[in-house]
Amino acid sequence: MATAGMSSSSSVPGPSISPMEAVALMQKGSTLLKCGRTGKPHFRTFTLEEDFHTLNWTSPIKNPKDSSVDLNTVKELVLGQKTPVFLKNRFPEYEQVSFSLVYEDRSLDIICKTKEEYDIWVTGIRCILEGTNLTNPEEVILQERPQSDRISVMFRGNQTIVCKVEDSNDLYSWGQGQSGRLGHGNEEDQLLPKVVETLLGKDVRAIACGPSHTGCISADKELYTFGAA
Repeated sequence: MATAGMSSSSSVPGPSISPMEAVALMQKGSTLLKCGRTGKPHFRTFTLEEDFHTLNWTSPIKNPKDSSVDLNTVKELVLGQKTPVFLKNRFPEYEQVSFSLVYEDRSLDIICKTKEEYDIWVTGIRCILEGTNLTNPEEVILQERPQSDRISVMFRGNQTIVCKVEDSNDLYSWGQGQSGRLGHGNEEDQLLPKVVETLLGKDVRAIACGPSHTGCISADKELYTFGAA
């Protein structure tokens, strides 16, 4: 198992989850926000392999060997947003649910969707980096965490319900951009779907489209609107 340094931070996981349960949930997988060295952050599905040291994530453009980290090579687990990648692209509102894995000459920089998810991944990774014996883990009974798999979309008074594939959602918009109704900070038309960057990590669950504005509601019941009043 790996041994690595741990940086101090006020974002210390609480005792709400055991290390063994955390590792089991990591093997089940989570959709986390990955912050890259170039470009904008995107959601990727992260999974810990059965060998307890290979961390994989999905990528539409990279081959598998370039979208994984061997935890045995990790030098440090850094809590918060302290790496060069985070310092270049700050997301201060997510400071308490962010962490980085420093390995080789780079870092893997992650933002979790919730404090519970943050606790799971930081607790599990700490467990592995500290060399806990996981070759014959005791059976862990995972409690189901209820979460809706439905997203409401309304357009011109007509509502439809769609089932989401991931456990969080990027919002994409395209079409005519007049009045800023697409949410991209301008009035330019978009011929192809483009992610609404200001809503990254907000886990949108309901969307209503008007003639010149758009409204969205997150899983935390927060309302976001853009376009003409």
